[in-house]
Amino acid sequence: LAVSMLEAMFLGRHYPNARSSVALVVICIGAAGYVWSDKEFENIGIMAYFWPIIYFFIIAFEMTYGKKIVSTVSLGTLSGPVLYTNLLSVPAMFVLASLDSEPTKGLLENPLQQCGAPNRIESK
Repeated sequence: LAVSMLEAMFLGRHYPNARSSVALVVICIGAAGYVWSDKEFENIGIMAYFWPIIYFFIIAFEMTYGKKIVSTVSLGTLSGPVLYTNLLSVPAMFVLASLDSEPTKGLLENPLQQCGAPNRIESK
């Protein structure tokens, strides 16, 4: 619902029609029902959802801005915007992985042990 409103305001797209609006409102009601039935929400209130709320605003902005960026580039195929978006995410992925020492984690650990597989095949 938020992304469709932001697209209409900033990208010149149409507002959702009545059918789409009803579907989006039903999804929002379902999400609100989940929050109201959550025990953590009952115990500490809205602060239980501090990070999800922050994520909501970030993802709404990112989706709208991402569509703005992709719409300004002429891409010849139907899969072009997907490939372009994925290409834009690669540098950020490497930065975040480096901050968490991900490149060395894979080299130091045995991938078979990570998934619970035995080191060797035992015969009976």
